[in-house]
Amino acid sequence: MSQTGSTFQPSDVEPGEAFWLGKSQTGTPGLGQTLRVPLTQGFDDDYAPANAAAAVEPDCQLAGTIGTELYAITEAIQNSVKYGSINFEVVLPPWYVKGTNLTCTVNVERVVAAGTTLTTTVDLEAHLMADAGDYGADICATTVITFTDTAGADKTFTITGTTLSPGDRLVLRVTGSATEAGNTGTVAVRINSLHLS
Repeated sequence: MSQTGSTFQPSDVEPGEAFWLGKSQTGTPGLGQTLRVPLTQGFDDDYAPANAAAAVEPDCQLAGTIGTELYAITEAIQNSVKYGSINFEVVLPPWYVKGTNLTCTVNVERVVAAGTTLTTTVDLEAHLMADAGDYGADICATTVITFTDTAGADKTFTITGTTLSPGDRLVLRVTGSATEAGNTGTVAVRINSLHLS
């Protein structure tokens, strides 16, 4: 983008540049700011609201106490492995810089009720949606993350932005997986929040 003096001309905006409120985001990777994704907009793999039923594989459940906490959680498992997923549709805002990568930060924790010999993981899929409603391929470049945190901890995933433009629709699918092999109690994965930047 080029300007003469302090006067902005529409022709100053190059294809793929974002311009709003008199400011250009050219050169700023991704969104240039944080875009929070409300947990209450989450839906299951069958497109039902995530809080419609108890957490049973393959779905998460929204849980917590009003005024105290809100989170999504997988089914608690003992002496086996279970996973749960929650999906979100987001629209890239006008100021997103075309073709640049995004970072999705997911805050997760391990919820243990006397379980032992544990493994917990979190994964992210990111799918570009066509106007016809079709899912594109997964464009998340980060593989499954194994974690041991028993308090909320941020895990970051890179979404490849090569094919992305402002206004595009993305479906983000967050999956937590928990294994308890000691047969002494249960473990589950809690998803506290996610945001794009």
